[in-house]
Amino acid sequence: MRTYSVIALGPSMSGKTVFLAAMHYDLFVQDPGRAFYIKTDPENALELNRIYNQVANPRDDWPQGTIRSTDWTFTACVNSPFGNYEVLNFQYKDYSGGKLTDVTVGDDSQETREFFQELSEADALLGILDGSKILALLRGEPAGDRLLNFELTAPLAIMQQSRKPIQFVITKWDLLRGQYTLGEVRERLLRNRAFRNLVESRARISKARIRLIPVSAVGFHFVEPQSDGLMVKRPGRSPKPWQVDIPLATIIPDQLHYVFESLDDQTKELLESKIDPASALSFTDRIRVFAAQALRSYMPIVKRILAGIDRNLAARVSEDDLRQLAMMLERRAQDKLQRTELEQRAERDRSLAAVDDARSALEHLNQSFALCLERFEEEFSDSVLSVESAVQGR
Repeated sequence: MRTYSVIALGPSMSGKTVFLAAMHYDLFVQDPGRAFYIKTDPENALELNRIYNQVANPRDDWPQGTIRSTDWTFTACVNSPFGNYEVLNFQYKDYSGGKLTDVTVGDDSQETREFFQELSEADALLGILDGSKILALLRGEPAGDRLLNFELTAPLAIMQQSRKPIQFVITKWDLLRGQYTLGEVRERLLRNRAFRNLVESRARISKARIRLIPVSAVGFHFVEPQSDGLMVKRPGRSPKPWQVDIPLATIIPDQLHYVFESLDDQTKELLESKIDPASALSFTDRIRVFAAQALRSYMPIVKRILAGIDRNLAARVSEDDLRQLAMMLERRAQDKLQRTELEQRAERDRSLAAVDDARSALEHLNQSFALCLERFEEEFSDSVLSVESAVQGR
């Protein structure tokens, strides 16, 4: 079973562990509107439940920041009329905020060498941005300047060492919603030289995406911000996590995008000749068809090309992975992207009804991730950071 490795980077008290606890709380049962659920080992489940119960209890203080690095492994499962299938593993390595300031590129200690080895093998990086400090940044308050000029220095330097997809998860979005848009947050972050340089330099050396993803571990109306910056829980209110599944859902599509865009121009030309020029699909949809045909028809070629670019990635991506992802892209390419939520749910239900083995469960999960990402990008079109957006931020 394929394991996707994700490294979570962020300052202390930015919400890394609370985000993972909220994700576990929201996804441990398969909701009728969702195609999968996640599980972890009993010890981790107890700890994550303890953390989220502390978050949800209005009489408890907020959880303390991470004081040690922790591995959390989640298994994505599909429960269908024919059985319960374990499909994929997602391993999150949650680094303590204090540790990040001690890890430097020039350090040659055993611990640092192990850290950068894990970094090179990761499938994605998760940069946690504290929403309360983003709010302070947009308001021109000192806490916002500290975030950009001190707290993010180490994570940005570390991220520069990787070519893999990066997700900047903005926690505590309940504090920003209604006051600022994701586009305004993106514009302010890109005005920072180090953040903008990361986006521009990564675009030159890697085709991996960089995203901004707003989430809230407690949803809206659960906390009341105070004038001193503290967050007070409202009695009688229950937390309702919001969009905590999106970072998980983007890992595989963004990984596929990275694989496809890493192909050299000659291979792309060869594969592009397979596309029917008379197709009525849009340019974007034709590219999706192109990607599907590339992966399905030329998987050995793709594997050899990947080995020359990223041996760790090539070693972990199986031909079955590529075949299933190709089928996902092909389905998306045939869509007109104008389906209602009801139509999307009907499609997901049909897919679930057809799940009768591990392979069809994987296909169903990939389709569900694609639909989830499609809805997210329709609502948050500013989520993907690009060279163009970085230039505009100058």
